[in-house]
Amino acid sequence: MVKPPMVKRVRIACHPEGAIVSLTLRNPNKVELAFQIRLSGGDVQVAQAVTLSGKTAERVRFGGIPDGEYAITVLNAAGDTVASAEAVVDCPPVAQEATGV
Repeated sequence: MVKPPMVKRVRIACHPEGAIVSLTLRNPNKVELAFQIRLSGGDVQVAQAVTLSGKTAERVRFGGIPDGEYAITVLNAAGDTVASAEAVVDCPPVAQEATGV
């Protein structure tokens, strides 16, 4: 029986060009498996394909993400949802430099 992957350590890092949402995806099985990780919310719909060897983990990053609430969905090769998490991006406004104008 194939065990579902595990989503761990969802983190948000704020940057002037948008946040980086990152997570660790762990494959608890002894065999290599392929997954698609989706981040969606508001006008943002992004995805990444990840193949993990057995008993390994990989950090996945999505960059340029604006403030908002997001669903993280992990799909297996058959397209079934096998794991999920949530992320809330709430970064402070970027300080504007004095331009003398």
